[in-house]
Amino acid sequence: MSRGTFLKRVDLSSTESVTQLDKILQPHLPFSLPLLGSLHSTHDNLASAKTVDPSLHVWASFNLPCSPAEVPRLFSVIAYSPIYAEQFRLFCTADSSPEVASPNEERHVAQVVRTFVDAVAHSHEIVEGLDIEAMLKTPIEGSPAGIHFGSVHSKWVPCLRPYTVGSINCCLKFFREPRVAAEVMQWDASEDDWNITQLREEDIELVRDNASFPRTYEFVDSRRPWSVSIRRSEGEKAIAWQIMVPDGSMGMLHVSPEYRRTGLARRCISALSRKLEQMFVTEDEGKRGDYPFARWEYQDVVQGNEKSVRLITSMDGWSAENRWDCYWMYLVVERHDQIIPTLE
Repeated sequence: MSRGTFLKRVDLSSTESVTQLDKILQPHLPFSLPLLGSLHSTHDNLASAKTVDPSLHVWASFNLPCSPAEVPRLFSVIAYSPIYAEQFRLFCTADSSPEVASPNEERHVAQVVRTFVDAVAHSHEIVEGLDIEAMLKTPIEGSPAGIHFGSVHSKWVPCLRPYTVGSINCCLKFFREPRVAAEVMQWDASEDDWNITQLREEDIELVRDNASFPRTYEFVDSRRPWSVSIRRSEGEKAIAWQIMVPDGSMGMLHVSPEYRRTGLARRCISALSRKLEQMFVTEDEGKRGDYPFARWEYQDVVQGNEKSVRLITSMDGWSAENRWDCYWMYLVVERHDQIIPTLE
């Protein structure tokens, strides 16, 4: 790995490590949502799970657990979910600053990412046990292989661009702050002629056929507990749906063409929001103000999709101002002897 940069795999079987990482990330909301979402959106027993799903892997630029005094002001965390299209998520504490990234912050992020990419290239012990071949993708025929980092804050594009291959794609990340606690309608209550349920096993291939990006059967099946679907009557196929994906974002919204402009997209978003509010409940008063029980929600909209922008910004609690830009990119993985300068 690159000298001068510390990067260690977080032991997610350790309640102490997970609890401390969660506590450290909470003050950086909403910018830490992709990481907190990854920690809290993949286990079956949502409200009471003590550790996260074993398919999730996390690395940090400092050692966990540690004393509060040992937590650096500037740090980064990487998360990886094999089931989520082999994608990585990156968070840096500077994400939550409104200031332009400083040279030292850019250097830090570039070092952390390059250190991780080097670890993948050389099968370092911090990626031991992972399927490296499954991680590697070739975005352009004949190009070098890369690993897919998504939801990267726009301020890191300049320092990471030299290490990318293929296109760099922008999304607008809209977020909604927690609502004041109030009595809400049961998420699966029938509305007019519409029956609202979660996706069923028989819906999986339909969802896959209509996904904007390829999704495996296993992926869609695993996300059914975090989904809503709308159908005309019991037993009919789903005609609209939305899913909370493994990084905690609300995604994969789809309405069958013949039912568009009927308000079903809004119904899906509202139903999934209610479902998540009713799933993430705790009796611990000390945790009620923390994510995921305080329901921060977010959705990614591809840049230029004005129809989706108008939809999401018209929903209760969402606005055009509550967003930031993020990017999806492939970081080249290759063996090399490059030594990146030590952090200041």
